[in-house]
Amino acid sequence: MANKKITELNALTDVADADLLAMVDDPSGSAETKKIVVSDSFLRWGMRKSVSPPVSTDFAWVNQDTATVSDSAAGMHLYVPAVGGNDGRLLVKAIPSAPYTVTCGIIAASYETSWNAYGIALRASGSGTFVFFGALAPAARIELVAQKWTNETSSAGYYSNVASYFCGDAVWFRVQDNSTNRILSWSVDGVNFVQFHSVSRTDYITPDQICVYGQTNNATYDLGITVIDWSEA
Repeated sequence: MANKKITELNALTDVADADLLAMVDDPSGSAETKKIVVSDSFLRWGMRKSVSPPVSTDFAWVNQDTATVSDSAAGMHLYVPAVGGNDGRLLVKAIPSAPYTVTCGIIAASYETSWNAYGIALRASGSGTFVFFGALAPAARIELVAQKWTNETSSAGYYSNVASYFCGDAVWFRVQDNSTNRILSWSVDGVNFVQFHSVSRTDYITPDQICVYGQTNNATYDLGITVIDWSEA
């Protein structure tokens, strides 16, 4: 972004890639100006420099029930009311052609109990089977999991599950298909990623959909998920 006068800035101005030099006009009309620096806040917070949330109209529901989705300046928000038993809610869209990388940044209002879960999923629309990658709270802890599902209500076991800690913080989940393997990675800043799991790209499913996923699996604690960032490459 080029340097701008304050009068040229507005609420829709993109976040700068670096500190932005802004010129403040002297109200007296003289030729004098003063310079201020508008800092890149996201960088200071340890997040990626800019975020690009998705819009709900790009997705379709699978097993919606009483879950809702809305769009705001914060991002795309998925609200999942408490329901006892496995009952995943999915917002789905077509997956890109391989090779591809899909990255999803989420902030969640979740609980470290009662099997709340959120993240992304790869789904085969014909069979309804899917692979979930994200955060799961089995009991007083958060686990990072890669998990197989027969459908929205029946788990088929884990690829991997490891205790982690990011409850209440932004976390990015990435799915990459390099035409050979399906690679799952995660990040807490949206820039630097750690690989979590890799398997043959057609293991268990041959997906044609990418999904935002939320589940409560308890009758007490609701779940709120805000997708703050989405990219496909």
